[in-house]
Amino acid sequence: MTEAVAIVGLAASIASLVELSAKVVSRLHEFNSKSFEVPESFRSLLTRLPLLTATLQHIQSQVEDDRFPDNVTKALKVVVDDTSKHVSDIQMSLSKVFPSDSASKLERALKALKSLAKEAKVQRALEKIYRNNEILVLHQTTWHVNTGDRILEELSKLNVTPTTLPDPSSSIPFRRDPDFVDRGAILDQLHQKCALPASRTALVGLGGVGKSQLAIELGYRIRERSPETWVLWVHAGSMARVEQSFRDIADRIEILGRQDPKANVFRLVYDWLRDRKSGQWLLILDNVDNPDLLSEAGNAGQREQGSGVDGERRQPMLAYLPQSQNGSILVTSRSKDVALKLVEEKDIVAVQPMAAAHALSLFERKLGPLDQSDDTAELAAALEFMPLAIVQAAAYISQRSPRCSVQRYLEDYRKSDRKKTNLLNYEGGQLRRDWEARNSIIITWQISFEHIRQKRPSASDLLSLMSFFDRQGIPEVLVRNRTEIGNGHQRQEDRDEHDGREEEEDDEDNVSESSEDDGFEDDVQTLRDYSFLSVGTDGTFEMHTLVQLATRKWLEANRKLERWKQCYIKNLSAEFPTGEGIIERMGFTALSCGMVRVEEREHN
Repeated sequence: MTEAVAIVGLAASIASLVELSAKVVSRLHEFNSKSFEVPESFRSLLTRLPLLTATLQHIQSQVEDDRFPDNVTKALKVVVDDTSKHVSDIQMSLSKVFPSDSASKLERALKALKSLAKEAKVQRALEKIYRNNEILVLHQTTWHVNTGDRILEELSKLNVTPTTLPDPSSSIPFRRDPDFVDRGAILDQLHQKCALPASRTALVGLGGVGKSQLAIELGYRIRERSPETWVLWVHAGSMARVEQSFRDIADRIEILGRQDPKANVFRLVYDWLRDRKSGQWLLILDNVDNPDLLSEAGNAGQREQGSGVDGERRQPMLAYLPQSQNGSILVTSRSKDVALKLVEEKDIVAVQPMAAAHALSLFERKLGPLDQSDDTAELAAALEFMPLAIVQAAAYISQRSPRCSVQRYLEDYRKSDRKKTNLLNYEGGQLRRDWEARNSIIITWQISFEHIRQKRPSASDLLSLMSFFDRQGIPEVLVRNRTEIGNGHQRQEDRDEHDGREEEEDDEDNVSESSEDDGFEDDVQTLRDYSFLSVGTDGTFEMHTLVQLATRKWLEANRKLERWKQCYIKNLSAEFPTGEGIIERMGFTALSCGMVRVEEREHN
């Protein structure tokens, strides 16, 4: 029964291609009859297509006599269907420039036809038609031998997708986490968004907040609910990792042509994702933190070996992410600004630290039943309910048990900033992070600090200054001035000097101040995009205590700690020279805006 269906399918494909070829030849003859010379690349079709038709008709008679084994029939159908696709492309291209009876229009049409003949798309179609014809001729000369495997071997050198696809599967590089804690409705929300055709969704939040873990669990749940859906994983930490991920995907879905050293693997995967015959898929782009990755895509815009069989220009990575009705894309990123290059604002799902109950549940799953529930709750709060920090702490305690307990860890953690840092720099416990990612939450954030410092140094300066305040109620007036030490009174002296200037000079000052305001707001927005900063309802700023600690340790490693501490003290002294009126003017406690932190005194 299966063989009969294959024979009927091949016969129908041959009949369709013969009819299509006849139409193309007729078009070219009609154009030639109007006394215009057809370009060489198209003129060759006038001789090759009739030969192709004769070969097809001979094959069809053999098919009707049931002379071929099943594998040969299937292989021939792949060749015939692919040839039909490219002949159809040629026909559509010709129809766009086919001339009318007007002489002037005929001349314009000839120019268009010559131009069309040089287009890469047409050249590719012609090359593949000729190559497929060679395969069919090869079959005819050796049809008495089982040539099915030989034909498929030839096809593997071309970008021809077989009609039989491998069964859908997952390329998630991590096994499922048995200790995963369901964090309320967030997974249901993601599942609903990703179920929409051509959807794009982004998980955005601090490093270590659990974005990748949510993506992993979502991938496994989608495979459970819909086994016919492909789940494909791309690590987007660097262009080399992206390209390797695309190659892994091409191998998993068995795209023909992927082994050609000149093949553009991005184009191969892109074309497969766009094809509805490929079935449903979810593409997960993990750790999309660098905006340059999306626009440059390695050697984007350069011709190189590996850029394509026909020398096509490599496009930016963004161009290889299709919006297909049969697929959806999920992105994880630490930067909201980067995520917005891929998704709409409404499709961003902000990932926050865990709820207290979920944090306790994670501790219990890692450590087993806990007798010291109060200590565990206090430790979870001290770690600000960050999943990566909790997993780190649990691994540290578990490895050193029974000499280390939750209570002992908490006592050590509270001793000093130095002890906190030592504990938080522990690298154990997390098996479901990429091998390039660090398991230390301190180092994880410091990598983001470096990104900010390179892209927007002024935002890095703002983060540095803010790390010395209490985490809540940081007033704008105390962080606007980030002048280097030694120039502490420069701004006030400049104001005094400008008091007597003329009106137009005052206007220039207003423009300068406006520009400065814009710069400050851009710095604030940069830190908010990375989730390092939030704005309270009263307009003051808030930070995570652990982010402040990581920032100060980063400054210390770069020998900038003392400079920024002095800037902090200078700003405070300039605004409140006598220390009076802080509560009345600022509306918050002295501790929250001005006292040098106890931990810093201990450090010094």
